[in-house]
Amino acid sequence: MAAAALLDYIVPIVRARLPAGVDTEYLDDFPDRNRPALVAVIEANLAPLLRRIDAANQVPTEDLPELWSTAQRTAANVAAMTVAAALAAHGRAATADERRVLAGYSGWGGLSIRSAAGRFPPGFPVPEERGLIHEFYTPTRVAHEIARLVGPLLPPASRSSTPTRTCWPRCRRSPSAFVTSRRTGVGPGRTSGGRLRACRARRRT
Repeated sequence: MAAAALLDYIVPIVRARLPAGVDTEYLDDFPDRNRPALVAVIEANLAPLLRRIDAANQVPTEDLPELWSTAQRTAANVAAMTVAAALAAHGRAATADERRVLAGYSGWGGLSIRSAAGRFPPGFPVPEERGLIHEFYTPTRVAHEIARLVGPLLPPASRSSTPTRTCWPRCRRSPSAFVTSRRTGVGPGRTSGGRLRACRARRRT
């Protein structure tokens, strides 16, 4: 938000809340006569805040699971399960391309397990129905902000990725403050656990 836009936003609010006896005509004229000075004052005192507001309101352009359609999320979940099953069967770590597929897993909240059941890889844990009501994971932007604030508070030896229980699609997006050789994920789902083990296999020490 620009300083001028903030000024235009504030003036009507102030005008609607003027105490008794204050001349509204004077108020209406004041911003016009002093606009350059008012904008300069706002810039000088609130520029960092305005930049944060702009960043928070920016429309995401990343290809993020939380922005996908139901069909896209379902297809990405099945693909991630298939890769995780193959990695578990062969006992190897994921390649860079496979990690990108695994990172597309976003849980089953709001989706249909029944309609996708025919595509699940044999032998891999089937998603639990309870996931339909609790697997709504924290958006990437929120998870990164959590990491930014919490990361510096943790001793290096105990830092881990953002909480997997509520921040699932973090396999390829963990903030640098949380990147260490030791990572811990907690979640109630067997399918989520299998996918997490496949995603983190190469980082174990």
